[in-house]
Amino acid sequence: MAGWDTLPAATDFTRESDIARVKYFRNIVYAHADQASVDDTTFNAYWKDIRETLVRLGGVRYKEAIDNLETECMDPEMEDHYKQVLSEWKKDEDNIKDELKEIGTKMTDVMKKLDDLTAASVTNRKESSDEGTCLKLEDLQLVDTSIMCREKHHENEPLNYYCQNCKVCICDKCGQTRHTNHTKVNIKKAAEEQKLKMAELVQEMKLEIAEHMTQMEKTRELLRKNREKIAFARNKVSTTVEEHIRVLKEHEIAMVTKLDVIEKEQQRDHATHLEHFQISATQLKASVEHCERILQRNSSVEILEAQQGAIESCKGLLNVRKMNIYQPSHVQYKANEEDIHNLRRLFLGEVVVSTTDPLQSVAEGKGLKEAEAGREANLTITTKNSEGQQCYNEIDQIVVKVRTPSEQDLDTNIKDSQDGKYNFTYTPECHGHHNVVIEVNSQPLTSCPWSVHVKPHQYRAVGSFGSRGTAQGKFGYPCDIAVNDKTRQIAVADSSNERAQLFRSDGVYLREFGRKSHAAKKLNYPTSVAFNRFDDVIICDLCILWFNKRGQFIKSIFNKQLIKPGKITIACDDHMVVCDRGDNTIKVLSPDGAELLQSFRAPDCDASPCVALRHQDMFYVSYCSAHCVKVFNNGGEFLYDIGTEGSSGLQGPVGLAVDKFNNLIICDSANGNVLVFTLEGEFLHSIKGKPTELEQPWAAAVSSNTGQLFVTDMVKHCVYVFE
Repeated sequence: MAGWDTLPAATDFTRESDIARVKYFRNIVYAHADQASVDDTTFNAYWKDIRETLVRLGGVRYKEAIDNLETECMDPEMEDHYKQVLSEWKKDEDNIKDELKEIGTKMTDVMKKLDDLTAASVTNRKESSDEGTCLKLEDLQLVDTSIMCREKHHENEPLNYYCQNCKVCICDKCGQTRHTNHTKVNIKKAAEEQKLKMAELVQEMKLEIAEHMTQMEKTRELLRKNREKIAFARNKVSTTVEEHIRVLKEHEIAMVTKLDVIEKEQQRDHATHLEHFQISATQLKASVEHCERILQRNSSVEILEAQQGAIESCKGLLNVRKMNIYQPSHVQYKANEEDIHNLRRLFLGEVVVSTTDPLQSVAEGKGLKEAEAGREANLTITTKNSEGQQCYNEIDQIVVKVRTPSEQDLDTNIKDSQDGKYNFTYTPECHGHHNVVIEVNSQPLTSCPWSVHVKPHQYRAVGSFGSRGTAQGKFGYPCDIAVNDKTRQIAVADSSNERAQLFRSDGVYLREFGRKSHAAKKLNYPTSVAFNRFDDVIICDLCILWFNKRGQFIKSIFNKQLIKPGKITIACDDHMVVCDRGDNTIKVLSPDGAELLQSFRAPDCDASPCVALRHQDMFYVSYCSAHCVKVFNNGGEFLYDIGTEGSSGLQGPVGLAVDKFNNLIICDSANGNVLVFTLEGEFLHSIKGKPTELEQPWAAAVSSNTGQLFVTDMVKHCVYVFE
């Protein structure tokens, strides 16, 4: 035996050795154990040796009791308590592990962030925590607040500087030795600079996170839309198949119905033939029975007398034309094998997947940057696949939406080149910023939306008609003009020639009013002309005269409320708006001119009104001597002046018109210019200059159909046409 603390040899089974074994296992397993538990393999090895030793010492009679000890609880009363304690111990151990893991992660982050700026981070940890750009407070608490130099013999020196060459924090002694010729800055200053960089980086990362979130949301939205498309396609498949089934079903019903009709007709004919056979058979049977009775009685007299009756009747029945057996018509359904074969081969449709990538597709063209009201704008869309190559898919849906400042969508026209290029055109109806949104397969292109600056319409001279003279189509001081929107005819007040002339929209002469025809009313000096809702011509001379569209005089309009009528315009409700130079008022008359509906004048203004027109429940009145256009509400209340400020100031405004872009056209006769304003009075531009060389524009009219602007020139005695 080697001693109490040494396990005896495995072949030594003496009593002394077994007692020594018990003492050894007691010390190793229990008394001096360094663990509170052992794994199953170790336990089974120990238990095998202990069991065999105890059985040898106690005898075989204790074998069963010893075997029970292997699984028996040492203290049943405390077992539940220990289980609960062990469970809590396990939970605490897991929590500690998690905390240690978290601390380890934070320590790693701290070491990375501190790097060479540990000291600065410690000094500014409270400020950094408030701004959220540096380390968290709990991270900084893990760092020793007394950071000293780590260099040998410098352990008591604080880190006060930062070496920009070596990118490390140093003390005073380091700066005087190893870092003598290096660029050194105060550690706080370096930390502040780094903090700003870190803050910028954090902000950039936040923006990147927001962008990622936006992209994720867009991806989800695209997936939702794609589900809707697939559901729509699935429904279309079902609808297409159901439609073909419906057609086939209709054919089935029609054929079955026809067969039913044939079958009923045959049954009816068959019943008729059976009835005829039955009647004939009954008659024959009755005659046979009658003759058999005569023969049975065997009376010579009766037999001879039957010769005239029964025998003739029988012969008559036998001589009747015999009916043929009813033969039903042969009926069969003849299938169109060729059509059935074609039906099997019929291509009803297919599922097509587009290779177009909206994120790679592009749009270009001047129409994405700028445009002009009333002028066609163009843009081109090129669809591309994920590789950036131009591609074309027949099922691609290209949508262009052009939204006006008033949130209205303009009409667009598309030309599909069937090669991946799509040409779009649109025509703005007003100036201002328009938004253009382009979607390819319901997904906006990368640069969407585009903001397009639409400038006001720039009128360009396209022609003129008329010149000074007295012949047809020539003028002597054309002082007014009007356009009939229904017939597109143009009426011009030819004042010094004492007439009004009618032209086609292209300037071709048609007829005149007030001079040659014997049925016409003689004109003296017509100053104004207008069309009413009947396409008749209203002319203002010394009074208001009414002519029909054929040039025949109808009547004179005398209204005692009118003193000295000047220019006249017809409102959209057919009311006459007259400028009365006798009392400087604007008067509104009924369509027949007999009733005065409204009268008003400009406050604190002695000037005579030149032209007044009503548009959108507002009155716009030009005052030549007052050098402005005055605006009144529908009740005649003065609102504001137009053309009184700056370089756009008016000198002698006369003629007025509102164009298709809802802008106010003003003929400024004094400076030979035609100016364009918004209805609110904002100056837009003028159309003075070549090739028109206007000298004294006097009257203006706009065709609502073509948008053309017609302006009379009192010096050049002609009408200019602008588009």
